[in-house]
Amino acid sequence: MKILVGIPILNEIGNIEPLISELLALESNVSIFIVDDSPISSEIKILESALPRERLFFRHRSKRMGVGSAHQEIIFFGISNNFDYVLTMDGDGTHSPREVPKLIEAIQYSDLIIGSRFMNGGDLRDWTLLRRLTTNTAHLITKRATGSSLDCTSGIRAYNLKSANYEKLLQKLPSDYRFFFSSTFRLLANNVTIKQVPVILESRNLGKSKMSLKLATKLILSLIFSSLRFILQFR
Repeated sequence: MKILVGIPILNEIGNIEPLISELLALESNVSIFIVDDSPISSEIKILESALPRERLFFRHRSKRMGVGSAHQEIIFFGISNNFDYVLTMDGDGTHSPREVPKLIEAIQYSDLIIGSRFMNGGDLRDWTLLRRLTTNTAHLITKRATGSSLDCTSGIRAYNLKSANYEKLLQKLPSDYRFFFSSTFRLLANNVTIKQVPVILESRNLGKSKMSLKLATKLILSLIFSSLRFILQFR
């Protein structure tokens, strides 16, 4: 069983090194793929040279291309390199490596596993008011659209590459945060089996959140339109 953990990063050098070390200590069959939109720095070069490269892959992109496109790149990398499962998580410290084993266990019995912040046992721990408000509002909208309790905007996920044609299903999706709910809507429409496990998201320890009021407003408005389209087509 080959498992790839994919992590998009943007200026997360302080958070990523301990995260990589914890993930590599989990299981010997876990590899890591970092998709980095940060400017290449001396710290990144030192990090790359210091870590075991047989289980660690880096992709430096020339500019900020969006978290959604990074997730697509991670999944397609997993497919092209014959991994069985791909897990995606944030590199800012909000997604804990402690959540990974439960996703690995669950994905063996489903097409897609979403780490839910809203199930019993899940939580948004010490998040800012803006991020909590944005996340809860998005969840209410997607619950109404899908008729389910799926946490459609969660980025901590596990994909079973053996059971669904993700190379086809995840083409031509938004390159930013909209990727998460857009991909969930498309997968639901194509009868992909989606299940959830509860996860606790911590507040970040270092760095600054990329979520702004402008970005949150854009995200919610786009989600409303996408949800209406999904309801009209599939419900």
